[in-house]
Amino acid sequence: MRTSMKSLLLGFTGAMALPALAQETPPEPPEFSADDIATPDREALAEAYAATTGAPKSKAIEQLRLQEQAVSWVNDLVSSSVGETIVDVEIRHAPGFKVVVFYENGFEQQNATRGAPVELRRYLIFRSAKKDKNSVQTERRQIAQALRTARIPFGLGYEPESERFIVTIPDGFDEQLVRNALPSAVAANVEIKTGATSVDSATLYGGWFYEKSNSGTHCTAGWPIRDSAGREAILTAGHCRTPSNTMNFYYQNAVLSEVSAYADSNNGWQTLDYAMYRLGTHATAPYINIENGRTVEGEYVSVPGYATNYYPIDYPKEPVRGQFICKMGVNTGLTCGRITELNYTDSEYSNLVRMSESAQRYIGLRGDSGGPVFAFRTSDNAAVHPIGLAVKASVIETYRGTEKISERPCRNTSTVGANNTTCHVLFMRLSTIRGYSPYTINTISGFRAP
Repeated sequence: MRTSMKSLLLGFTGAMALPALAQETPPEPPEFSADDIATPDREALAEAYAATTGAPKSKAIEQLRLQEQAVSWVNDLVSSSVGETIVDVEIRHAPGFKVVVFYENGFEQQNATRGAPVELRRYLIFRSAKKDKNSVQTERRQIAQALRTARIPFGLGYEPESERFIVTIPDGFDEQLVRNALPSAVAANVEIKTGATSVDSATLYGGWFYEKSNSGTHCTAGWPIRDSAGREAILTAGHCRTPSNTMNFYYQNAVLSEVSAYADSNNGWQTLDYAMYRLGTHATAPYINIENGRTVEGEYVSVPGYATNYYPIDYPKEPVRGQFICKMGVNTGLTCGRITELNYTDSEYSNLVRMSESAQRYIGLRGDSGGPVFAFRTSDNAAVHPIGLAVKASVIETYRGTEKISERPCRNTSTVGANNTTCHVLFMRLSTIRGYSPYTINTISGFRAP
């Protein structure tokens, strides 16, 4: 028997390849909502708020503080017995700050008001809702399921004031197809609008998993970008591309098949491994989904101190030796380590960046390919700086004579990252990819070149 170490293409996972290594289908990502965005620093948030609402910065800071109080109060309210009678809550910022509570029979307004911070009370508005909460949730599920079954790209919202559901479809999409797909019992309460689709049902995010064609194998969506032709796209690993060019997002029933740039080769001094999938009628946003916590080979893998959230994308950075960085992959989730080599080269790969010294038992696994590699913003850990694109990880091969009998992901043995120097993830720096195929990254300050 002999054991050897080699690098493993991260993109092959599922029942078709070594099921002991990974789940057949990764967990669905959480639906996007404003409450799931990591909180940025107050100064930047106030500036963005002021620019959006037209309010002076001093007023923006005050209203953001009121918003925090309102969110805390609403969370306490919803988790109490009063929560059963709350249909919806809206925090409105313009033309003036308001917190509007829509309630059903049995709501105790006086008790709810007494529980609110004193300075928040004058902004509270209470309105009776004609539909109870269970009816709204049931109808929303019925509409979403019907449209997903019909493979219609859509956004779905609910306006408690008008008590109507709003379905948003791309410009040019046949509205009658949407009407025909809607359940007859709720169709009269649905308004259809064209234009940009809303984030809760039609947007695709970096960090999500997707199926490669109908192969049963998965990869990870990387960074939201705009390619050299100015079209929005998703950057992922080149070796995840299939002959049919299909990037199938189960969660949104989105199928991307147009590749504007692609490479999976080694020219002798540089390994190239990337693909840009154009979005078509779908949308993307300057956020990536980071999920902290996966079970790998029976062990729970997580990074202390970081929450599962949608993280805003800040400006790109170049990798620096010794830098603490992380990656998101659908099978190992969030894992972190340090950059130990900037120009890693062996018999198979050339001039890649090596991330090692991870305190997590497993740093990478099949299915993590294409995932974003980043540094958390050091001022508050509430945003990420794009750095690279994950393409390879180390794996243990075990042989009996000349016959390979098993293949396992490399397992770190110490809880101290500095002691774990063998297991690694290799990634392409984003600036290297741009040198071959120009593009810009969707960030919170606009599209920027890496």
